This record gives sequence, C-alpha cells and structure tokens, in this order.
Amino acid sequence: MRLEGEAIRDSMLFVSGQLDPTMYGPGTLDESMQRRSIYFFVKRSKLIPLMMLFDWPDSLQGLGQRSSTTVAPQALALMNHPQVQAYAAAFAKRLLPAAKESLEVAAKQAYATALCRPPDAVELADALEYLRGSGELEPALASFCQALFALNEFIYVE
Repeated sequence: MRLEGEAIRDSMLFVSGQLDPTMYGPGTLDESMQRRSIYFFVKRSKLIPLMMLFDWPDSLQGLGQRSSTTVAPQALALMNHPQVQAYAAAFAKRLLPAAKESLEVAAKQAYATALCRPPDAVELADALEYLRGSGELEPALASFCQALFALNEFIYVE
C-alpha cells in the first residue's frame, strides 16, 4: 500500500532533518513550509501540485475511501521536483560529516535513516561505487539521497 501524499512529504521532511514539529496554529498555502502537511491551507484555486500528484483528497466532498493511484508522473516528480531535490540536499548535509570520515558509514546511515534497515551487500557496493565515482561529494550524496526517496520501499508499506 502506498503512503498518502502527506505522509510521503512528511517522511522526506523528517529524514532530511527539516521537519518543524510545532503543533497547532494557522495553516499556510506555502508548499515550502516545514511543518507537517496537515497544516496546509486548502484553497481550490491554489492547490499544491506535489500533493495533488499523490492523490490529495478533494476537500469539497466527503470520501469513504481515498484513491491511491500509481502513475509515471509520481516517479518523475520524485526525481525532478525542486522541493524533493531540496529535501535530498538537506538529507545529504546531515550525512556529510559521516561521509567525510567514511563513505561506507554514510551509506549505511542513509539507509538506516531513510529505510530503517541496513543496506544489503549489493546495495552497499552500488552506493559506494556511485559515491566514489561521482566527483564532488556533496552533490553525489544529494543525488544518492534523492534516489533513496524514490525507492518503492520509501513510499510503500507492507
């Protein structure tokens, strides 16, 4: 089962270290806000594209069950959306001190933080090969973090 759009966004905020845990208070239309997605103000003329892509419910009618689609633009958004890229860059900054010490430690920490499990041997080897061969460390780490966000394991639960 795929997570709802709000949970996907909140997970990326949490993993990147940017989640503002402040509870209560007014909502906002600013899609770059760092509070939980429940604090988005809904205005029909200004819906949040990333949330709509992941089946944000219509606020004007009651629904017995939310729809859950799986379409190619969702994967493209996880690869190209500026907000997702910003979350990945923030996640990479969290990992940078560990990466300067050891890429293996950083890769393991990334998997543990994003997926709550260690990488298997193949995943670790692939991650290290990518991080070592990608030139500048911080951009490579950010694209690696973004790849973790795009994994089915990150947005689906069993």
